[in-house]
Amino acid sequence: MKRLLLPILVLTLIFFQQSGCKKNKEPETVTINGLTFSCKVDGKQFIPDYWDYGNNIAPLRLKFIANTNNAIDMMLIAEKQNEYVEIYLNYPLVQGKHELKFYTKPFPIYDPPKDNGIYVVKYPHQEYITNDTMGGYVDLIEIDTIHLKIYGKFEFTGTDRLTNKQIKVTNGIFKNY
Repeated sequence: MKRLLLPILVLTLIFFQQSGCKKNKEPETVTINGLTFSCKVDGKQFIPDYWDYGNNIAPLRLKFIANTNNAIDMMLIAEKQNEYVEIYLNYPLVQGKHELKFYTKPFPIYDPPKDNGIYVVKYPHQEYITNDTMGGYVDLIEIDTIHLKIYGKFEFTGTDRLTNKQIKVTNGIFKNY
């Protein structure tokens, strides 16, 4: 009886470790007004949660914008209380990888701005934007600009122009169905 007790105890312990201690490897997503979003900033989950109730602005926004050339660009904004992540893609919005590898200055310096990813801390102000050496990508898996449906994945490294400090935005997804 004692011979059986030890193996049963060990197997029970292994079972509980395997079933109870698994970490969820999928990043947490949030869906607001039909738009699903998720990403990590320097390995920490980024969940947009800042509602501007006075101006009726949601923390997660997807805009299709007609630029000065009358072409349709895309802007995705995910906002927390003191920070936000933004992706900007120029026309043509087609399936496939879009590189974020340009020396980019934010809007309105370029109109339309070049494809870019940006992470901003509002206070104290820090701006981490993609550039020609440390960029990233947006992979548009599905895109329908007529019905405004889109599904994509992204990641990028943003660099602060003043300090050269870098921030990595990874595991990014967005979906609007």
